[in-house]
Amino acid sequence: MKGDSPMDPRTIEILKQFSTINQGIVIEAGNKIRTMAVTKNIFASAVVPDTFEREFAIYNLNEFLAVLSLFGVPDFTYGEESVSIKQGKMKARYNYSSPAVVTAPPKGKTIPVRDVQLEFDVTAEELRNLMKAAAVLKATDLVFSKTGIRAFNKKMDANDYALSIDGVEGDSDKLFSLKLESMKMLPGDYRVRVTDTVVAFDAGEEGVDALSYTMALERE
Repeated sequence: MKGDSPMDPRTIEILKQFSTINQGIVIEAGNKIRTMAVTKNIFASAVVPDTFEREFAIYNLNEFLAVLSLFGVPDFTYGEESVSIKQGKMKARYNYSSPAVVTAPPKGKTIPVRDVQLEFDVTAEELRNLMKAAAVLKATDLVFSKTGIRAFNKKMDANDYALSIDGVEGDSDKLFSLKLESMKMLPGDYRVRVTDTVVAFDAGEEGVDALSYTMALERE
């Protein structure tokens, strides 16, 4: 973001969602925002409309977003130690934190998605129905298989909700388990890839509003 300029609503939307994964974030120079859960089991990245000229860290992203909510469409000026947020007669200064106190993905590295066992597409509506049913049933777990996705409570295993998926690529008979609490994603249509260790949800094209989440599977 060059000079005094507003932040795109899409960038703010992604920051709000990323704050559910990690309350802190290190924003690197460029137009890609990445985050990683403190437990290192969720990795997310997004290409955003804004381009940041410098790297800076925010320790409490929810607090930073709450400051932004005090404004309508403010201008941002990124200094060496803080960001200035201005609109009309209103002005706020928010200090950066040290990157050392924020859990962030290693620079220049991504989570490899190798040896894909299952691959398929899932729509925003299908995901919305899955998450709604999981909440109703108090489900805690998801299982991915070549027939689709099942939501249930592993401790009780009484009620479940199954989403059948057509056109699954891969013929593995394995069941791949994921904690439902890891599904911290923006609504959308995703391409899903499942390996023995992770499940990846990818939306958009690289460099064009790309959005990606990679989550560690449960070890049996």
